[in-house]
Amino acid sequence: MKKMLIAVFALVMFSSSAFATFYDGAMLVQKWREYKKHESGLKMEISADMDASWYQGYVTGIADACDGVMFTLPVGIMPKQIYEIVGKWLDDHPGELNKPADVLVEKAIMSAFPAKTPQVKQGG
Repeated sequence: MKKMLIAVFALVMFSSSAFATFYDGAMLVQKWREYKKHESGLKMEISADMDASWYQGYVTGIADACDGVMFTLPVGIMPKQIYEIVGKWLDDHPGELNKPADVLVEKAIMSAFPAKTPQVKQGG
């Protein structure tokens, strides 16, 4: 329950684009690493646990805000899958970590799930 409250708090507080530019890729990858430790079942300090929840909330907020605009998430995708996609992208692109965190989350998700363009019927 405590973890869920932290995740909801992070989602509400950190998912808006007004806050997004305060964070860069270096901070995001640090939170990603704490998230990986958390998922592996390692016992963590409360601050590390909060970092993992921050990562989940931040990524979820951007995914929700941009779905259908910058990318199209598949029906039924689970949040954990999105966290892993973003984290792998961060690991694979260390040269990008100086950029704003929100931009990196968007790039990561767009690389996996590009926006679908509407189909125009030909002929009549």
